[in-house]
Amino acid sequence: MGGKNMIKYTITVYVPGSICNFKCSYCYVSQALDSEHLEKPIFHYSIEQMLSAFQPNRLGGIANVIVIGRGETLIPDEVIPFVHGLLDMGHYVEVVTNLSLSNKVEELLCTTKSNLKRLLVKGSLHWVELKRLNLVDVYFNNMKKVLEAGASGLPFFVVCDEYMPYLEEKKNICEEKLGTVPQ
Repeated sequence: MGGKNMIKYTITVYVPGSICNFKCSYCYVSQALDSEHLEKPIFHYSIEQMLSAFQPNRLGGIANVIVIGRGETLIPDEVIPFVHGLLDMGHYVEVVTNLSLSNKVEELLCTTKSNLKRLLVKGSLHWVELKRLNLVDVYFNNMKKVLEAGASGLPFFVVCDEYMPYLEEKKNICEEKLGTVPQ
């Protein structure tokens, strides 16, 4: 029972720091830390050292690794090489991002087709911030890049009082732009 590529664990990796390019009013990090999301990440280990901890033979098999930040996950330079290293080892990787940084999304997608099949990009649909910063089209263009590259991607949003009046609008634009509704 169980194949060679069976997922052994699900591991959540929190990216240090809280740096973010959005200022969402409902953000639990801003409220909890009373910060402006400017805390730069400090990695105590090199990418190589971090990846060595995720060697499949050390873990006893392949893992599903969720990579998420307390701010925008893709801002720290270490994140994408770390994700690529995990994919190269055969792990399945889920990255949570606000999809506003086109250059970072393109860099994330610069890996092999077999790696892309094991990559899930969850796009946080921070509607008010996307509209305020005029990034709605950037968000959807980046999600389309993810899907066209062969990775999995899905829009999702946190339900909060501020977003309740926009539920139908968000649902409709996701259906129009992506052919699906947000998670």
